[in-house]
Amino acid sequence: MLQRGKERELHNDQALDAIDFTYHSEFKTSYETKANTANKLVHSPYFKTNFIKVENELEKDYSNLDSFVIYMCVSGSLEISHADDTYALNTGETILLPATVNAVKITASQADLLEIYL
Repeated sequence: MLQRGKERELHNDQALDAIDFTYHSEFKTSYETKANTANKLVHSPYFKTNFIKVENELEKDYSNLDSFVIYMCVSGSLEISHADDTYALNTGETILLPATVNAVKITASQADLLEIYL
């Protein structure tokens, strides 16, 4: 609800109670890094994230997926082709593929990509 410029109470104590400050020695998620494969990173009931090490050319078929797909380039640069369109993606850049996109071709000499969907 909008406060219309009026100050409101902050709930710092409740926020501190909700945060887990426990030290975890194994906080990283381990995952495979096979080339041109969707390597499972995190799959939850809410979303799925895969790591893809793109080498040369990779074709992805999303015809059985009823979701948008987000690509995040975390290393290198690549090109994504769909129909007659080609999009360049560099390190730190993100692209959203609508759910209507059924297939793409990804081309890169070498790039690391996160693939996220519902």
